[in-house]
Amino acid sequence: MNMLFILILIPNLSLYKLSKEISKKCLSAEIPSYIQNVERLPGNGFIKIKKPDLKNIDFLPQDIIVGDTPHETLLVNYPFELYGNIFVINDGVLILDSAQLTIHGMIYGTGMGKILVDSSVIHFPQVHIYQYGIFLADSSYMDMRNSRVYGNFMPLNMMVTHKAKANWRDNDLSQSFFTTVLFGNAEIWIYNAQLPGEYLMFDSVNAHFKNIDSLLIWFHFPESSYVDFEFPPWGWLYNFVFDSTLPGVSEISYHVDVDSSFYVMWGLFPAYGCDATINNSEIRTIGIFFNHTTSDTLQSLVNESYYSNFTLPLNDRNFTLNNTYVHTWSLYPQDTAFVELSYSIVGEVLSMGNSFMMSHNYFLDGSGGHLEASGNSLNFVYLTSLSCDVISTEMGIQVLYYTSQIYGNIWATDSSRLFILQSEYSTEPIPHDASYLMVGKIDYLSSYYVGDTIRIFGDAYADGGPLNPSYNLDHYTLHYQPPNDTNWYFIGYYNSERKHDTLGIWNTQGLQSGGYNLKLTLYSNIGDTMECQKWFNLYPVGVKEANLTIPDVKESEIIYDICGRKISFLKNSKKNFVLPRGIYFIKKAGRVHKAVSFK
Repeated sequence: MNMLFILILIPNLSLYKLSKEISKKCLSAEIPSYIQNVERLPGNGFIKIKKPDLKNIDFLPQDIIVGDTPHETLLVNYPFELYGNIFVINDGVLILDSAQLTIHGMIYGTGMGKILVDSSVIHFPQVHIYQYGIFLADSSYMDMRNSRVYGNFMPLNMMVTHKAKANWRDNDLSQSFFTTVLFGNAEIWIYNAQLPGEYLMFDSVNAHFKNIDSLLIWFHFPESSYVDFEFPPWGWLYNFVFDSTLPGVSEISYHVDVDSSFYVMWGLFPAYGCDATINNSEIRTIGIFFNHTTSDTLQSLVNESYYSNFTLPLNDRNFTLNNTYVHTWSLYPQDTAFVELSYSIVGEVLSMGNSFMMSHNYFLDGSGGHLEASGNSLNFVYLTSLSCDVISTEMGIQVLYYTSQIYGNIWATDSSRLFILQSEYSTEPIPHDASYLMVGKIDYLSSYYVGDTIRIFGDAYADGGPLNPSYNLDHYTLHYQPPNDTNWYFIGYYNSERKHDTLGIWNTQGLQSGGYNLKLTLYSNIGDTMECQKWFNLYPVGVKEANLTIPDVKESEIIYDICGRKISFLKNSKKNFVLPRGIYFIKKAGRVHKAVSFK
């Protein structure tokens, strides 16, 4: 059984070394060999859909397969809801004609399959970003006209690869926002659409856009490519072309043309080995890929910045900006790359493959997307502010420590792991599929004065997704460390989960005032261990004690303080005792007999 041990200390420079040790434990030989980061290049959100192995795939009983019988055609012309995927394979044909399809899954086209959609509505009821979408591979073809697609106001995946083609005309895509990646010799036509999303160009693809309102096109600059280019403004655009036939552009195999369109924005992927110079342009987003076994450190990348002359400080590529404004920077480590980011403002950070992304002291403003760990990667974030969604996918490990999420959702999906330590979040994290998450936080104390019995409030729990219901918290412990002491002292052992509740009771009688570290250690039922700490200052009571005389004590009496706590039990023979200055109530025969103010 896989076990994960994470030890987190008070954030300081030692976290750099600590994070490397975490990566060795998390990214180990336990990674299944069949988990592969097949597609290297992500979009605004990582495109996790991959070509299924149709010879070995385990189809769900509710999946619809069109084409397993030669010359098979399926016509849908009525409202239909499917809890599964649609596969159009071989020479199969799927026709949606005046249909209303609600699909809780993916639509796949492979082989020579055809997907023909006219005057229909396709609804993907997603519960998290990039949950569903469309995949076209081989020589498949999708034609969609006069139709509407939406995904619960969350972005959808789309991939067109090999020699597949997509011809979309006169559709309403304004509620879907597709992140579409084109690979191989794929071709796509998007005509007459508003807000169709973002489109990523790689390899030898062809893309044609006409009569579009608001569009983001990403241009990949591959190894050995040369680009010296000035992109036009974002206003009306006519007869724009980008390919290697242009002066100042070489070793670019894809072709892009845009005509009669408005608000067309530019995104750039300067890959390792490229030589690219951008002049006098406004760039919506720049995504930096880190490939292979590299170790890179980046600082001072700031969104919404003007660069009169700037060269990206990476030795494996030459990327220069002259008189250019950049709205968003984003980072995408892959393969076995190690990347450290600090003191920056960026729009998206996605770790993939077997990479390790460590980031601290920066702001992720969400202008490029979200925070994600996918593949077998580790994405470790601390001392950071987030204004975006957070998601872990596949076998990725996402760790948030001393981090504050101002806005956004938090999801764990697939078989990923999500750990949230000493962090603030805007919505409750949700585990999906076979994923699991652990949350540990020491929040606040009921009192900050020595001598009190103090309640420690916070979170200590673990949850698994619906396919991993047995995962939970086994127990947790609390310890404290006094000022100028290296030892830890036991507070308590607890075997029940806590959410926004009392974690434990700390008796501080006899302790000195000063700064104390509190340590919370959580243990899951499969051996995962997570530890976090928080520092508090305990103050002296701050008032002098003196003798108080209660007159006329004739029978048993009880003294309470102003908060209703029992202070003393009096007998006839006891009239004098020591109390701090304050207001006290004397109760006799079941009722308050008198109030005494001791000044």
